[in-house]
Order: sequence, then C-alpha cells, then structure tokens
Amino acid sequence: MAKSTRNHFDKRIHALVLTRNRPETLRRCVATALSSLGPQDLLTVLDDSDPAISSSNADVLATSSTILAPTRVYLSTPRVCEVIARSVYVPTLLWLSKTAPRDIAPLRNLSLLLSAAVAAETTVLIDDDIHSFNLAATH
Repeated sequence: MAKSTRNHFDKRIHALVLTRNRPETLRRCVATALSSLGPQDLLTVLDDSDPAISSSNADVLATSSTILAPTRVYLSTPRVCEVIARSVYVPTLLWLSKTAPRDIAPLRNLSLLLSAAVAAETTVLIDDDIHSFNLAATH
C-alpha cells in the first residue's frame, strides 16, 4: 500500500466559542456560527460562567438546531480544569489560573489545548460577543 503524504483531518472546521456569563450574547454568536457550519464541522463552547448561568449557556447549544448541524460540544471550564488537574496529579496548574476576575488567558489556553486535541483543517477561536463572521469563508 502506498503511503499517503496528504494530511488527514477528522473535521473541516473546529470553531471554539469562549464565553462567560452572557447567554443571550452566546445565543447570537452560536446562531451565526451554525449558519456557516455543516456536519463535517465541530462547534465547541468553552464556558467560564458562574454556576447559575452555566445551565443557560448549555441550553443554547441544546436548543439551537439546523438541518445539517455540526457536532456541538459544551464544556464547563471549571469542570475541564478539574479533570486536567486530576489527570496530571497537580492540584493547581498555573496556565489555568486567573490573575484577575476577567482574565481570559486561562480560557484561551484551554482552547489552544482543545485545538491540538481535535484534528481540523481550520481552527477558529471566537469570543462570544463576535457575531458578524462566516466560518466557511474563513476556512
């Protein structure tokens, strides 16, 4: 069998939306993302919200539907950090620690880790307040 030199990807586009405490803003961003994604794509919401708001953000992905929907994944940042810390046997990971209440760096670090874990032709990080974009055109 001849060896292929072509890169193989599991997904065409992996869109990672970063959010915190803004379900309506997230809803608008997700609607925009879903309008240009198809079944060969992946939409991940990485949510750093307070527990009272997390369920509303999770509902955004659960209730949004399209005919040719991409795979959709909702991840709670505190839960992801807990799993990572437990799996590497380190109680505190500096790269996941906030230096201020609105510090987004740990969320971006997690999204970069996820982008390395998911093979995609194109990976896009999107803040939840961005809503005028076309992921297919970006790809």
